[in-house]
Amino acid sequence: MNILLLVHGLFRWVVVIVGVIALVKLASGLIQRSTFSRLDSRLAMAFSVSMDIQVLLGLLNLISMGFPRQGLEHAFVMILAVIAAHIPSMWRKAADQVRFRNTLIAFVVSLALVFIGVAMLGAWSRIA
Repeated sequence: MNILLLVHGLFRWVVVIVGVIALVKLASGLIQRSTFSRLDSRLAMAFSVSMDIQVLLGLLNLISMGFPRQGLEHAFVMILAVIAAHIPSMWRKAADQVRFRNTLIAFVVSLALVFIGVAMLGAWSRIA
């Protein structure tokens, strides 16, 4: 197995774990009507950065495999997921509840696209 593919497959778990932690924290902040703290910002940034790293690994992998159709379809869905993960930066100056709500929605969409994209490859049954 290609080492790049192995790293890409394993790193998806980092993306999922960071994403789920961010979702829980954002939902908690929204429900409790908290202020959007530095921790919330850092979690949002960690999720976006982990998505960026994953898409870079994926694109390198795609290039090394010669652009198979299934890989291109997967890449398209994942790039949409990365775009959704970066949308919350638009609300940096919004009210706290708006930031919590909009970031939560964007991250739910992003993670849903991640789950769909990985499922397209049948990769949820594999660890890497």
